[in-house]
Amino acid sequence: MRYLLLDESGELSWWNRRRIRRALRRDPEAARLQAGLKSLLRASRESAPPPGPSPHVWERIREEAAEHLNRLERLETRRAPEPFARLWRPALVYGTISLLLLAAAVGLYVSMPRDELHWAKSPGPEPVPYAAVSWPETLERDMTELESELAALERDMDLAHLFQDPLWIEISELAEELIRLEDQPI
Repeated sequence: MRYLLLDESGELSWWNRRRIRRALRRDPEAARLQAGLKSLLRASRESAPPPGPSPHVWERIREEAAEHLNRLERLETRRAPEPFARLWRPALVYGTISLLLLAAAVGLYVSMPRDELHWAKSPGPEPVPYAAVSWPETLERDMTELESELAALERDMDLAHLFQDPLWIEISELAEELIRLEDQPI
């Protein structure tokens, strides 16, 4: 009974919800009990209107909102504490240093003799033509033998009986449940 109540309130873990559903499929008395519980809960929800917040709560919400608006107005009217030049001085200094370093690097590159850049013009390794590669005869024989054994295994295997096994069916149901619950928080 406790698990049925937890299932109705949404507090039951997905694994226990799965166990409850399996037990309800097996036991018709438990299924009737759950149906009665659902109708009782539905009737109790429909008969009692949801309670609204008390006037004290509304007053507190209004006070908090007014205080928040006053705080926002004070923040918007405050002047900037730093003058413009003081804020941009570090950026100007770092920018100037960066431009000087860039100018020095370009100057070194331009003044460098061109024969020192031979590494940029060196060709890569010579490509080996495909016809020059030959496989050993034993490797060819082993590959042919392996392919024939794989084909024989594929012909001999009959996997249809595995899909009728009750364990396989339960694993499939569990996998489907996990896929449905994939985006829900645990």
